[in-house]
Amino acid sequence: MPSVQVALTAMLASQVLVSMASLVVPVLAPLIALALGVPAYLVGLYVSLLYGIAALSSLIAGGFVARFGAMRVNQGCLMLAAVSLWLTAVGEVTAAAAAAVVLGLAYGPVTPASSHILAQVTAPQRMNLVFSLKQTGVPLGNALAGALLPGLALIAGWRLSTVIL
Repeated sequence: MPSVQVALTAMLASQVLVSMASLVVPVLAPLIALALGVPAYLVGLYVSLLYGIAALSSLIAGGFVARFGAMRVNQGCLMLAAVSLWLTAVGEVTAAAAAAVVLGLAYGPVTPASSHILAQVTAPQRMNLVFSLKQTGVPLGNALAGALLPGLALIAGWRLSTVIL
């Protein structure tokens, strides 16, 4: 059984990475829209699709955690997030829509899976602190995406930026 510090660090990292992935398209929307030949305001449809699928996938996350284990679900979420970034880099409207669906499948279960892991290694009197720290991964990932992606896109281009992330 891992220590609380190791588990918290790993779960915080997965929250950060999936959150960063969820903001790639919104942050780079002007560049991506230009490359795809669509209006930038369509990013709203992408975000709606992503979070709609995330809401649905979070409903079935408990069953996946029970069947495959929380660590495997967490690893699957990270793999799905990576696949969604590669799909985004394809530079096609249909691939971007598929990326939103795949990322939604990653975003929904990552919190229940990481919470399950932390609940097993955290003392009851420390749960509030540990779970609060883990959830800081979402705003931290959002802030990092907003801070890093624009500069990275200027240096490497938007497609390479999505796969570097």
